Amino acid sequence: MLEMQKDKNANIRRKAMAAAGEYLFYAATQMDDEAAESVWDISPSTVTAIVNCIKPGEDEIVKFYACKTIENITSQSVSAGYRFSTIEAASLLVNIIQNTKNDNLRVSASVAVSHICKHNKNVFQNFFDLLGFGNFAAAMGDSHVRIQQAFITLLLFALKNSYSLVERYYIAQLSSDQLLPALATLIQNNNPVIKGKCILTIVLLMQNHFSWMPILGGTGFYQHIDLSLIHI
Repeated sequence: MLEMQKDKNANIRRKAMAAAGEYLFYAATQMDDEAAESVWDISPSTVTAIVNCIKPGEDEIVKFYACKTIENITSQSVSAGYRFSTIEAASLLVNIIQNTKNDNLRVSASVAVSHICKHNKNVFQNFFDLLGFGNFAAAMGDSHVRIQQAFITLLLFALKNSYSLVERYYIAQLSSDQLLPALATLIQNNNPVIKGKCILTIVLLMQNHFSWMPILGGTGFYQHIDLSLIHI
């Protein structure tokens, strides 16, 4: 199926990628089993072939199926997910996020890169450099709930885990003008998962950078916390 990605006919590549994605997702769910047979192993060459399908210039539908494959595998398998969690894959996903006009592809790429950073924290710095502070904060205010959740999760990972001091510096540089509007929007989100992650993110911001406490006082954050407690 992956050999068919060399075919010049886009329709053939689309169908082949869709079929390969279904098979690889099932294989990935078997790999974490201690008794898993080697037949389910996903080889480095297979990973490379899938990642090549999200490179610039590839058909958008082929990209979507490949991106969805990476998203599904990184969400469900530790061992297989880690193999896809490379700087190259994250860089290509950022390129998709920034350039595609296809909303479904952009959503899938955003979720996939959040899974990749969870599997391999060393990827986060490169990802953050490529996307930039403003774009990162803007993504948290995106109209798509899954993109909002993906990026608030990424920020939460960066604050919660012991990443490098350089990465902590980057988080500190997310100015209030960029980050506060996004957080102010998310704290009002009807999705309880997003709202909960937003509250936890703000708590960690205050723990890591005490200056956030008075800044947040002017955003209505504390009032929203009070309202949330009333409705529990």
